Amino acid sequence: MKKSPLVSVCLPNLNNRPFLEERIQCILQQTYTNWELVIVDNYSDDGAWEYFQSLDDPRIRIQQASKEGMYANWNNCIRLAMGDYIYIATSDDTMTPDCIEKLTQVLEKHPLCDIAHSNLTVIDERGKEIEGFYLNKCRSPRYFKELIHQPHIRHAPHDGLLHYYGGTVYVSITQLLIRKSLFNRVGFFSNDFGSAADFEWEMRASLVANTVHVPEFLGTWRVHTDQATSFASVETPESYRKHLVMTRTARRKIEQKGFTKVVSNASTWEVPLFVQIMSLDLAKAGNSVLKLFRLLKWSVRSPKALGVYLNLKRNQTKLDTVEYIRGKIDALNLPNSIERM
Repeated sequence: MKKSPLVSVCLPNLNNRPFLEERIQCILQQTYTNWELVIVDNYSDDGAWEYFQSLDDPRIRIQQASKEGMYANWNNCIRLAMGDYIYIATSDDTMTPDCIEKLTQVLEKHPLCDIAHSNLTVIDERGKEIEGFYLNKCRSPRYFKELIHQPHIRHAPHDGLLHYYGGTVYVSITQLLIRKSLFNRVGFFSNDFGSAADFEWEMRASLVANTVHVPEFLGTWRVHTDQATSFASVETPESYRKHLVMTRTARRKIEQKGFTKVVSNASTWEVPLFVQIMSLDLAKAGNSVLKLFRLLKWSVRSPKALGVYLNLKRNQTKLDTVEYIRGKIDALNLPNSIERM
């Protein structure tokens, strides 16, 4: 009988004491039992470290590390992990009792996939579900439509290219179980992009790794005032500029690692990001002279995006970034980019 693989549940933490008991309990209550819990705390001063020290389970390992950034601590956990699979259990979120079991089962069944992905339940600070948030507010369910409720495999580079629509494809890391060997292939999380750097790693990974989708709501993401990442800062020029830089960084890192060039004519893929930046930039122009100056600037920076923007203005419409990227992916005619199971 095949031994069940070890899953490393990685819990990075900094001052999230109010949510830790719920987070730890949902790990201890997992129906899948062959796991280790790797906790790395950044010298919290809210009682979190003392709480971790009180935990009595031989599967739990705790360590402290200096504060160098959120993603640096994710990497600390991953480097300490001894399992075949990595689940990043952000310390203020939760998951269903069968989350690890179902994600592990699907990766075991599909060895050519390195990422298992589930649907997401979004909760508020008190743990109450925010109904409709994931399905109605996030781009990914709108792109996949009925497929979000059906098991399927997304072959690389499909999900990687999808990042060009200007938002997260995997809304929360709590939706994912990752084969540890994938980090050896594509590298660790970057610490250079603030609280959005998982976008860059996930694009980098999904440009070359296949993702298998489990159509169940297994991961949970908590929306609260003190969280490191939120939707509040997404619709800004600064956010879209950061996403543009991250798409370029992800593509460059993959190519530097020797993978075949996966994006040709990148400027056309970047159009949604440029149009969103451009629209917000021009909307802030105080007068016609300043607006003309900015139009000239954009004609140099991204003439393709400017052409799309001007056409949208003539038709008094806005760019649907999801549909734009859907058209680009369809035009590639990738064989079996999405395989129904």
